[in-house]
Amino acid sequence: MSTPLDLREHSRRLFFAYWPDAKTRQALIEATGAAVASIDGQPVAATKLHVTLAFLGRVSGSRIPEIVRVGARGDYKPAKLKFDRLEYWPRPKVVAALADAIPEAGQTLVNTLWERLLPLGIEREERPWRPHFTLVRRVRRPPPKLTIPAVHWSCDRLALVESVSGPDGLHYTPLAEWPLGKS
Repeated sequence: MSTPLDLREHSRRLFFAYWPDAKTRQALIEATGAAVASIDGQPVAATKLHVTLAFLGRVSGSRIPEIVRVGARGDYKPAKLKFDRLEYWPRPKVVAALADAIPEAGQTLVNTLWERLLPLGIEREERPWRPHFTLVRRVRRPPPKLTIPAVHWSCDRLALVESVSGPDGLHYTPLAEWPLGKS
């Protein structure tokens, strides 16, 4: 007789992110809607918009409690981001909205998360943090230069998110969320 699998042991694809509330999501969609409509590709659903802070990659599900404790430390400050331009990235074939600057509070959060994740054996990505959110995936041809009106995002929520690939694309599920600046 077989025993049921312990799903906590299966590897999970995880990341920490700024996670927008419904009002912010709507503002992001409204500001970028015309540009997205002009791109030949797969628009990202509003429910999937986020800014990745620390991509952990595949991690055993049994490690989630200790990773949640990293997010729950509660001493993180909110940040303000202004997105005012779009870029086409040919290698992943995506169009992303980029922030005009890297806020000190955001960079500090990224560095602190990694300082707390490294002792858990989770290795930091080599790429520097570049605040952006993906708007269109599977872009079929490079779009012409696109502009968007500036959209401001007060990043006041941190989430630990699981990414799962399915037949209809990526699905993101927040496993835990915390308000920033509320310690």
